[in-house]
Amino acid sequence: MTQAIKSKRTFRHIAVVSATLLLMLLAVEIGLRLFWQPPVSVNYYRTDDAFHHRGRPNVVIHHVLHDGQKIEVATNSLGLRDVEYGPKPDGVTRILVLGDSFTEAGTAPFPFCSTKILERKLNDKFGAGRFQVINAGQVSYSPLLEYLLLSRVLINLAPDLVLLNLDMTDVQDDQLYTRIAQFDEQGLPVAVPFRPIPTVVAKEPPKKNNLLGYFYYKVFIVKFIAERTHYFEKSFTKQTIVKGEIDTDRLGATRDELTGWEPYYEQTGAYLRLIRDYLAARDIPLVVFVYPHGHQVAAREWAQGRELYAFAKDRVYRGTFLPFLETYCPQHDLDCRFLHQEFQQYTGDDLLYLPFNGHFTRAGEAMLALLQFDILIGGDYAAIIH
Repeated sequence: MTQAIKSKRTFRHIAVVSATLLLMLLAVEIGLRLFWQPPVSVNYYRTDDAFHHRGRPNVVIHHVLHDGQKIEVATNSLGLRDVEYGPKPDGVTRILVLGDSFTEAGTAPFPFCSTKILERKLNDKFGAGRFQVINAGQVSYSPLLEYLLLSRVLINLAPDLVLLNLDMTDVQDDQLYTRIAQFDEQGLPVAVPFRPIPTVVAKEPPKKNNLLGYFYYKVFIVKFIAERTHYFEKSFTKQTIVKGEIDTDRLGATRDELTGWEPYYEQTGAYLRLIRDYLAARDIPLVVFVYPHGHQVAAREWAQGRELYAFAKDRVYRGTFLPFLETYCPQHDLDCRFLHQEFQQYTGDDLLYLPFNGHFTRAGEAMLALLQFDILIGGDYAAIIH
C-alpha cells in the first residue's frame, strides 16, 4: 500500500470522525434548545430614596432555578411578595414577618413560602380566616432597612404581632447600609438613600465582548456547561471574598475562627432593639427568630455552594454571631428564638437548603414554619394567638 493511499484513508477516517462529532454536537445543541430551560433570574427591585431598594409594586415575573423549576413571583401594591391587604377585618389576627430573601422565598412557589405555611397551620387549628401572615421579606434587607420600612409603611397594616427572621448576612448588610444612612438629631435612622455598596453578588453575567461570553450567549452547549458547573459564579465570588473583611465576607458571622466583629454585632443588636422599642410603644410584641444557614446544620447541606465562600466540606460551623446573640438577647430583653438545634436534629431525606443557591428548599420552608408555629401557639404568645 502506497503512502498516498494510507494518507487518503487516514484523512477519510478523520473526516468521518469529525463529521460524526459535529453531528452529535449539533443534535445536542438542538435538543438543549428544544428541551432545556436555562436558569433565569429577573430583577424586580427598584432603587429607593428612603429604603435603598424595594420590590416593585404589582409585578409578575418568573425565575427558573438550576433544576429547571419555574417560580412565579408576584408583588402587591407595597412591593411585597404577597396578596393585597386592606383594612384589618374584625376578628382577624395579623402577623407581620420581616426578613430578607429567605423570608421572601423567591426560590419557592408562593403557597410553599414559610409565611403561607404558617398561615395555613394557624387557620387549620383555630378556624379558617382567623389569621393573616404577611410576607414582608425583601431581598438583602437587614434590621436597619426593616426598621425604616416598618415605621414608614408596614405599620399601617396594623399587625398584632411582628416576627423578624434574622439572617447571618444581616451583620454585613447593616454595616454597609449604616455608612450611607441619614440620621436625625437624636441619632435615629431616617433614610438610606440608594448608593452602590461593595457587597458580593451571586453572579456576574459573562461579558459579550470576549470569546467565552460570545459563545455563552450564542451556543447552548456552552451555556449548559457553564450553568451546570457554576463557572461564572465561582470565578467571580472567589476573586471577591476576603475572609474576615466586612465589605466582602458575606457569611463572615458564621466562621468559627473569626475575631473582631463584635462592634458589627452590637450595631445589628442596636437596630433590633430599635424595632422592639418602636413596636412596644404601640403594644405590639416582637419575636426574633434566628435561623441557621446550611453549613451550620449538616455537612450534606449547601454542598455545592459552601466552597465558594471558603467553607470546608464535611464540617458544621457554629460561627461567632450566634453565641454573641445568645448572651446579647437576654441582656437587652430581646425575645430571640434560636432554631439551630432543631434544624440540626432534622432527619428527613429531603435537603433543607438548595445545594448551590443556599436558600431554603420546600422542606426548609416547612421546617421554619413548623418551628414558628410551635413557638407561637404556646407560652408567651398564647394570649394573642388564642
